[in-house]
Amino acid sequence: MKLEEILFGLIGTGGSWQIYLKTANGKGNIAVKNGSIVSVKYSDAVEDLVGEEALKEIIKEADIVQSLDLQPLKGRVDENIDCDFSKLMSIFENLQIEREAVQEVMANPSKIKSGKKPSVSNFKELLETCSRIFSEGAIDAIFLFDKDGVFKIEGSVEDISINLKDSFDVFTESVLAICGDTFVDMIINMGVKFIYAVYNLSSESAIIAVVDSKERANFELDQDEIKEAFAETLKKI
Repeated sequence: MKLEEILFGLIGTGGSWQIYLKTANGKGNIAVKNGSIVSVKYSDAVEDLVGEEALKEIIKEADIVQSLDLQPLKGRVDENIDCDFSKLMSIFENLQIEREAVQEVMANPSKIKSGKKPSVSNFKELLETCSRIFSEGAIDAIFLFDKDGVFKIEGSVEDISINLKDSFDVFTESVLAICGDTFVDMIINMGVKFIYAVYNLSSESAIIAVVDSKERANFELDQDEIKEAFAETLKKI
């Protein structure tokens, strides 16, 4: 039985349960009480997550769950999330849209090409920020998404054309529906890689970097600086 089916099933029972699980990358637990998920914790080699961020990370890792232990919930739980059936459905739907867009990028990471060459000078500040924070050779690619398509700015992947525009449009529409902020950033774990993206929802554009997971520690130390550099670049182009 898939983790998705287990979670929806437990919420549907209206009972109280505790799930302990291990993935290839970490371990976590999910507490369900009276038909809602009320506590989620997840830890891996890089970070300790709680609440909705932990739940999203567990769902992303669901395909590589190595063990799962289900027990009746006993004792007091420190609640850090309130996730009923409707909210859980929304999380799964948004992550699926996100995953499909990412998979389209990662399916052929050596086969991505700029249909046009954006001026590198427009991205000078961003590239200098990334080169200062990340180790040399750690960035597979940095992409610009805009209304004209998807264009590679920097990175080690080779050049061939690929169209990601439809997936990007669907994703931005979904985020706009639930988020009032103009600039939204997102981290997506992909095993040996992670993806960091900043979206300008008003102009339907984004800058996305595909980076080695070993650089996560460096990224987390300077995440605010990287987000600012991405957002400021998006304001100018």
